[in-house]
Amino acid sequence: MQVPPGFASREVDGAIVVGRNGLLDFLVGAGVARPRELAAARPAAQQGRGRLGRLPLPPAGAALVRPLRRGGLLGKVVRHRSLDPWRAVAELAVSAEAEARGAAVLEVLAAVTRRRGLGYEHALVTREVEGACDLAQALAAAPCPARRAAALVAAARAVRSLHDAGVDHVDLNLKNVLLLPGPRALVIDLDRCRIGREDLPWPRRRANLLRLLRSWHKLAAACGSAFPARDPLCFAAAYARGDRVLLRRLVDAGAGARFPLRRLLWSLRPPSPP
Repeated sequence: MQVPPGFASREVDGAIVVGRNGLLDFLVGAGVARPRELAAARPAAQQGRGRLGRLPLPPAGAALVRPLRRGGLLGKVVRHRSLDPWRAVAELAVSAEAEARGAAVLEVLAAVTRRRGLGYEHALVTREVEGACDLAQALAAAPCPARRAAALVAAARAVRSLHDAGVDHVDLNLKNVLLLPGPRALVIDLDRCRIGREDLPWPRRRANLLRLLRSWHKLAAACGSAFPARDPLCFAAAYARGDRVLLRRLVDAGAGARFPLRRLLWSLRPPSPP
């Protein structure tokens, strides 16, 4: 896989670091070639799935170092290992291209890959965004209707920008939409996502958005209460941006989605609140 424009690669201490021009030397000198050790030595105040490290950036701001982990049942066994040598670089490349096309995505500064036995360990270095929370946390906090609507509109605009840039997000859910003060929003976690030459076709948009709606139902199961019916409608209206045909498609797709098997599983084993 080629290094994306604006980035350079370097082999450091047995690892391959692909970083933005102008920051690569600093990141290598700060120890990103060993991300798990860095995360343990310089933990970030906010922790997600797995341990995050934090690095101050010159002249201002900070970066978060996130060792990538496998999800699902397999992730409980191998955790940090992957058989794909390009996993982190691929996410960096998709993120950089999406950003160049105007998508509201988190800025990725570097990707790190290290060979471990028969597999690989990966990490991403992203620019820290202060004062952010994910959409699940924002909705669970149940703010006033006006603030809730503003958050949903910001999230919908971010997701629409992602799809218009041609990105197929294979794990779009409420926790992968980051809300910033303003409010504005960014879509995060482009692991295994694909980007096409043109905007995303309707069947894949529909699949992405139904996955997002499923996470809405999961949040309701975790909180023990149904979400306001106007929430998805507010999101759909902002996503459609005045296109009545698209809005009707979105409403029809959502109305037909019930997720009976998932709801049964959540009733037997309620998910954890955000």
